[in-house]
Amino acid sequence: MSGRGLAHLYVDGRLIARLRTPEYRLTDRLVPRGTHHVTARLYADDGTVWAVDGSPVESTADITASRPGPDADTGAEPAPSAGVGRDAPPRATDVRRRAGGRASPDRVGKAS
Repeated sequence: MSGRGLAHLYVDGRLIARLRTPEYRLTDRLVPRGTHHVTARLYADDGTVWAVDGSPVESTADITASRPGPDADTGAEPAPSAGVGRDAPPRATDVRRRAGGRASPDRVGKAS
């Protein structure tokens, strides 16, 4: 949808998906056994990085994948959209509100 932006999802610095929904399922093929860095970074529709005071709006978490169970998926697929709830990721408008209106799609560099 135009005008809403998107999030880029990275695993260990490699672009995995461009997300326009609040949920996505990582499969064992994308995160093999071990510890991995997962980053979600917000982008405007024109490809510029959303930034607040020159810093990209992003969040990174370390995840550890163990041996997959007997019913593990083999491919990546978006999870069904559950709408916007309490646990949904922030939207660009939320960031702008928290930043006192100073958030904008600044060009702070391309993702690594």
